[in-house]
Amino acid sequence: MPRVNRTGEQARQNEEFGPQFLESLARGLTIIKAFERRTQQMTLSEVARIVDLPRATVSRSLYTLACLGYVQEENKRFQLTPKILSLATCYLSSNSLSSVLQPAVERISKTLGESSMCGVLDGANFTLVARATPPWTMTLNMGIGSQLPAATSAIGRVLLAALNDKALTKVLSSIDPEKLTEHTVLSKATIQKQIVKVRRDGYSLVEDEVVLGFRSIAVPIKDYSGKVVAALNVGVQSKRIKLSMSINEHLPLLLREASLLSAQLI
Repeated sequence: MPRVNRTGEQARQNEEFGPQFLESLARGLTIIKAFERRTQQMTLSEVARIVDLPRATVSRSLYTLACLGYVQEENKRFQLTPKILSLATCYLSSNSLSSVLQPAVERISKTLGESSMCGVLDGANFTLVARATPPWTMTLNMGIGSQLPAATSAIGRVLLAALNDKALTKVLSSIDPEKLTEHTVLSKATIQKQIVKVRRDGYSLVEDEVVLGFRSIAVPIKDYSGKVVAALNVGVQSKRIKLSMSINEHLPLLLREASLLSAQLI
């Protein structure tokens, strides 16, 4: 079989990770991740363009995923099947963190009548691992497994604040902040200052940077050794909930829940 021409990113990965790095598996995962809310259904050409791979390579990957039941094709358009959720289920069922966090966000959501989420750091992003949202509240359009740039969000900034200076500098140097709203902070220097402030304050508050009219306040969750393993938040409509309530009522509840969770994370 002819060797696939590598993109710049693939060449970098191969050089960084060495000869044991399996490019075909990496390509398959990249193709899976290309399917999102804005690209739920795509043609072969559309997938190839998004992942920057040859059509033949993408075609084989999609065929393999279809044979395994993770992708289906209809009228030459591909989309993920519900079976893809089994991959996330493997993580959730094997990770005790998730089983502890979900009841916590449900308690917070029920007590406050607001949305609550937990996330863990994944490179320059945070991944949502627990979520509870009353049907009448405004919240981010995110499900379990969704990701947001860590530098933009309250949960993400709490997680980044737990990194040492060298690791934080590496993450910030690798990102190109995306302007999600007119209030999104794009300056890396400003973002770093805000993260340093989170270290000092013990919490992060972000308003209007991800979604206009949405405020998130988040705190770290530590394991028994004191290591930050996740972040916990409450999200509200900023016009409906005063800032003082987020600070004086929501923050103390988050801190109590985080303390209780720490005792369970052995």
